[in-house]
Amino acid sequence: MKTIAQAFANCFLTVLSFGGGQDSFAILCKLIYDPEFFAEHVKGDLVVVMSDTGNEHPHTYDFLAIVKKLCTAKGIEFHLLHETMGFHTPAWMNLVQAMIRKTMIVMIGTKTCTENLKIAPIYKFLNLWMAEKYGLKAGQKGAIKNFVKQGGTINMMIGIAKGEETRLLTKKARAAVNKRNKYMESVNFVYPLVDQRVVKWLDDDKPLNSFFEMLKKIKSDLAGMNRQDCQRYIKACGQPVPFPSNCMFCPWMSMQELIWLFRFLPKSFEEWCGIERKKIEKNAPEIARKNNLRQPIFDSVLANIETQVKVGFITPKGATRRRKKLRADKKLKAIVNCGVFGSVLTIEQRLDEALEKFGHLSDEYLIDYKMNHGCVRSKY
Repeated sequence: MKTIAQAFANCFLTVLSFGGGQDSFAILCKLIYDPEFFAEHVKGDLVVVMSDTGNEHPHTYDFLAIVKKLCTAKGIEFHLLHETMGFHTPAWMNLVQAMIRKTMIVMIGTKTCTENLKIAPIYKFLNLWMAEKYGLKAGQKGAIKNFVKQGGTINMMIGIAKGEETRLLTKKARAAVNKRNKYMESVNFVYPLVDQRVVKWLDDDKPLNSFFEMLKKIKSDLAGMNRQDCQRYIKACGQPVPFPSNCMFCPWMSMQELIWLFRFLPKSFEEWCGIERKKIEKNAPEIARKNNLRQPIFDSVLANIETQVKVGFITPKGATRRRKKLRADKKLKAIVNCGVFGSVLTIEQRLDEALEKFGHLSDEYLIDYKMNHGCVRSKY
């Protein structure tokens, strides 16, 4: 008879964190059409899960109907988590609702959207799913933690492709993730599309650059599947190649993607501009008030530095260091009323720059470009 500590010994759960784009769909196709790949990665239960941000592109929602039908036909459990199912928090039901509710924007340099709209709902679902499946208590992510504590293994498959190795978590970054979310200590992140030597290299806390230097020395090619490999494999399986997945209002989009949004989804583009406009208008009076208080202090400190240089109390080099430190002082430097792209430039101004540089590109070119560029920031 097994003890409680051994209740799930040799019990494996494989979860495909599905994004609705090319990389994660290539993994799904491998699981369906490649028996060796399936045998290598699935030794027990398999479940495919995607969390709806409420801001996916129309083509992504159309494609998900195909995915659901395919999974049903192949006997694979697929779950698409909508905002009405209870896995999203009231503050983050969907991207647009969250921004309007708080009169804020998701801007470059932040990952709150990924954390709140993708990662948190998936793990909340997974915990409840495991509680029901394995008869575990769900509180405080208890099902996830106790499944592993009692001998089980959870492998979370993530669609990061060859050529995107900078998105992989380093040992230090993984430790930070575990510290924020203790239950994640129980989950193994698996990246089947990248060279597994890279994963081990980062697990050993070695810098990524040194890995590529090592490859050159031993004259070895990088293994794995890049985006084009994924596209070819999906086609070879007789399946339609989806657009890469990312939110329509992603602050990390390139200039070409911004023009694509402006041309092909003009109503969505205008909605995004309107949300940004309201955030800037709301914050303008308070930021002006704070800057009016800061500026005299800043000017006084700067004048004092100049005086000390003139009287020889500090050297010009020392003054340069102090000026630099002053400009970096968060308590004194001027606050910028940033837009989506992390600067004073608004979405519309950024579009003007993009049109000046890439406005000549044809619709066909932009569609092809869009087909080959997706989310570049999420890591787990």
